[in-house]
Amino acid sequence: MQDYYTLQVAGVTRQLPIMQISDSLAIASFVILGDCEIVTKSAPLIEKQLPQVDYLLTAEAKSIPWCTSCAACAACRITLWRAKV
Repeated sequence: MQDYYTLQVAGVTRQLPIMQISDSLAIASFVILGDCEIVTKSAPLIEKQLPQVDYLLTAEAKSIPWCTSCAACAACRITLWRAKV
């Protein structure tokens, strides 16, 4: 088995490490936090596929950079929700 997975998003390529979870399960590990290049290049492509909206809503901390960039492209507001305070 390869020890990485090649991910291509919006013209950007990343080599993701494959993490063994159990004897029968392995996943490619990707963290979008801090990957400004993928966020800024993918947001306009994804925003084009969204209907016209006034707000984008996200609850997951890892999605905040992407949601913020999409909101900027769509000229709408972003709302963050937390499960617990």
